[in-house]
Amino acid sequence: MKLQAELLILFRQSSQANLLRSFFNQSQSKFLRIEGLCGSAKALFPAACFPFFTQPQVFILPDKESAAFFYGDMEQLLEEEDMSFSERKTVFFPALSDCKNSKKSSFDVLLRTKAVQRIYEGSVMLLITYPEAVSEKIVERKSIENETVTISKDEKLTQDFLIEFLSENNFEYSDFVFQPGQYSIRGGIIDVFSYANDFPYRIEFTTDSIASLRTFDPETQLSKSILSNIVITPDLRAKETVFSRISFFEPLPDNSVLWLDDTLACLETIKHLFKNNTVAQRIDESEFKHSLSHFRIIEFGVGNGQSYLS
Repeated sequence: MKLQAELLILFRQSSQANLLRSFFNQSQSKFLRIEGLCGSAKALFPAACFPFFTQPQVFILPDKESAAFFYGDMEQLLEEEDMSFSERKTVFFPALSDCKNSKKSSFDVLLRTKAVQRIYEGSVMLLITYPEAVSEKIVERKSIENETVTISKDEKLTQDFLIEFLSENNFEYSDFVFQPGQYSIRGGIIDVFSYANDFPYRIEFTTDSIASLRTFDPETQLSKSILSNIVITPDLRAKETVFSRISFFEPLPDNSVLWLDDTLACLETIKHLFKNNTVAQRIDESEFKHSLSHFRIIEFGVGNGQSYLS
């Protein structure tokens, strides 16, 4: 940890860091290229400069694997491994198309749903993603709100109503819940794992109202926190053709800064995905370029992609 702290200090005092400070202080500057970063230095540099960030930073890596490694590095460097999702500054945004036939389907849907939720709340500081994910349009906020159910302590609500909601929204009944999309029933208690929460909810009923709400650890079954209200979010993929969708970039705050690792490779991937679009609504290359034009860009990888964005 001491070596890590020393490395962060060195990067924070580097000439690249001074360049970044100047870029943030000059509102008229739209593009910056950071030279000399490779390997883990690509994560060390922004982690070291984190104290300078006053606006959301979106990192677009070339593919899911490199984005996942970058996310792991940032998570470790910012010491967020043991934090709950709501406490983290760093958010990973995967593609839904990766989830179609994957054993990690529920986990990736959970990550994406929570990331979209944070974007709409305006609480994202560091978002890490890749072309497949940002090219897929996201469900509009109003549509998400219409598909969720909010439950409050002491609210008049029956078990039958909640069970009907869970069944209609493709939650799967299980003896024990251990992944998003499952629910179980034991007497006057319903456990449900929402697609937008770190831990499952335990909902205790009286005859016709909510007696208590809490989260719990599915491995130990021990309570994590007592809550006054909860929001249950289903897997929106099941109704994805029904919803109105918008570009990933549309709800981002205007002062967001986009970091591109390999601009040309990113553009080529966006172009290829749109041409072979079979899994989701996607933006095309021109819409991607147009979206980027609204934000400030930092290129911190290979090549010089500024000319490709015009």
